[in-house]
Amino acid sequence: MWRMNLSPDQADAFSFAVKHMVTGMGWKIADHCPSNSVSWATYEHDVSLRYPKGEWKRSIRPFRGAMAVGDLVWAYNKKERTYYLGQITSEWTYTRNQELFDANLCNVRGCQWLPVPRDLVPGSMMHGRDTIKQAHGLTPYSKHVYNLLSSKEHYKADSAKGSFWSYLSPDECEDAVAIYMQKKLGFLIQPSTAKHSTPEIEFLMVQGDTGELAGVQVKSGKSTVDRSALLSLEMKVYAFSVKESGSSIADDRVVDLSPRAVEEFLRSVTGILPKTLKHWLEHTESAPT
Repeated sequence: MWRMNLSPDQADAFSFAVKHMVTGMGWKIADHCPSNSVSWATYEHDVSLRYPKGEWKRSIRPFRGAMAVGDLVWAYNKKERTYYLGQITSEWTYTRNQELFDANLCNVRGCQWLPVPRDLVPGSMMHGRDTIKQAHGLTPYSKHVYNLLSSKEHYKADSAKGSFWSYLSPDECEDAVAIYMQKKLGFLIQPSTAKHSTPEIEFLMVQGDTGELAGVQVKSGKSTVDRSALLSLEMKVYAFSVKESGSSIADDRVVDLSPRAVEEFLRSVTGILPKTLKHWLEHTESAPT
């Protein structure tokens, strides 16, 4: 399972990739498109001479070596503002197609692309600037989406659906925590403070019964809560991190929110959730108890 950025400096690169049913990247070994096939040994020799610092290795080697036929790839077409999911259909080759070469798609693999509606795209696939990156935990869901969009069972159903939190974008994580704070704990958001109050918190909230003022910090992905920074604030802070920090700093001014508790609550109130959160809950396993 992969995420790719296809020649971000070439506006029409993705259109050509879809037209020729390929995915790919740059790192040319010459300024002209070859007329004969280029072997991997020749390419590796020539690209090492042209880019002696070896910066090409970070993207080309996983693209050729780790990626496999049948793998799925998420990508974003900036010109169309559309997300695509593709199935890898061939091994690596150095293109002899002039259109692809001019679009800086010279290292290519066959790829059967399908446009994906926005509400089916995992939030974690919407962020990142890496040319190529392996995405862990999203394979079962991606197979489901590819089967759904192609109206054909390319992949067998996988019972291991993955973690709910692995699908969410940072904004979706904030939505999930905000709903929990309001509906479960009785806090009310102060909308004007969202993103503008302090760098350490996402927004301020007031407890509806007691008038208690509190901040909320939300960390998605692999980010963790810096409790020492939160202790400098003159208020109580509710801290949420998908990856729990395991910090030894204990203080009543910082209240940890459990991902498991938040998820369990969301599963009990699906009728009030935004469409995206409801969708990811339906396609993931319940949090372990």
